[in-house]
Amino acid sequence: MQFELGLTRDGLREIKNRMAQTAPTHFSPKELLREYSDVIDGIVRKAFQKAQSSVTAPSVCLLAVGGYGRTELAPYSDVDLLLLYPSPQKPDLPPLIEKTLYPLWDLGLDVSCSSRSISECLKMARSDPYVKTGLIDSRYLDGEYEFFRTLYEQFSKKVLHQKVREFADTLMKDVVLRHQKYEDPAYVLEPDIKEGKGGLRDFQIGRWIIRAKYKTDRWDSILFPDQSSILDRSLQFLWALRSELHLLSARKQDQLTFELQEKIAPVLRFSPGIKGIEEMMRQYHLSSQQVWNFASGMLERVLYEPSPVRKASST
Repeated sequence: MQFELGLTRDGLREIKNRMAQTAPTHFSPKELLREYSDVIDGIVRKAFQKAQSSVTAPSVCLLAVGGYGRTELAPYSDVDLLLLYPSPQKPDLPPLIEKTLYPLWDLGLDVSCSSRSISECLKMARSDPYVKTGLIDSRYLDGEYEFFRTLYEQFSKKVLHQKVREFADTLMKDVVLRHQKYEDPAYVLEPDIKEGKGGLRDFQIGRWIIRAKYKTDRWDSILFPDQSSILDRSLQFLWALRSELHLLSARKQDQLTFELQEKIAPVLRFSPGIKGIEEMMRQYHLSSQQVWNFASGMLERVLYEPSPVRKASST
């Protein structure tokens, strides 16, 4: 069956598989995520533009948020979108959203789309850390670029770089609760490489802190070169694991189960048999420790750094 976007569900699956097959020689794991994000960008833009041409809709801006916004889209990850509009009065957007999403759902993409005004985004980001971190990772896709520029400038000035210690404290509380959940012995043997301790979520927490405190997304710029190199290798390994988990499961799958350990170890060119699984899991634990060292270090810098008033009084 040929869908509205000139691509079938099987065709999209074939794109994912073909990219995975060429990845070992043509892409790093991070580049593979970026390439796949670029593919989805083209599909989403086409769906949005076709929707705009078929319904009467106000001027809006389409943003990618979350992992998709970071161009770190794993093969079966959620595709999170935000429709941004300037006025506090909400326009009639459901017809545009439906026309955009239906062909994407037909392709088997797990897509969601929220809609907010610029002022709503700023208000929600002040009180909701999930909205705040989603906006940190937001990226322009289509529509009125000026709306995105205005949001980004106001968000950076009024929200992102304000109350950084309070933001870090909120993230730390989230880390503690999440790690408690994944301390179960079952997760130690079959770890969740996204949400578990030292997983990809912890890396993002370190990045968010850097964006808020140091006003840069170049996390490597505040680490020593050897630390940066070790962390990058650890991340490349975790990204490779996650991509293989998704591709072998043909769905969103972040838990490295025993069955999948057995399948992934030879794909990632570890030794045959049990030895290869042990080598892979040893590398996983070393990599996750590096990620947690990074995340906890960033949190501690903010949470335990003396305030300017305290510094002044001690001199």
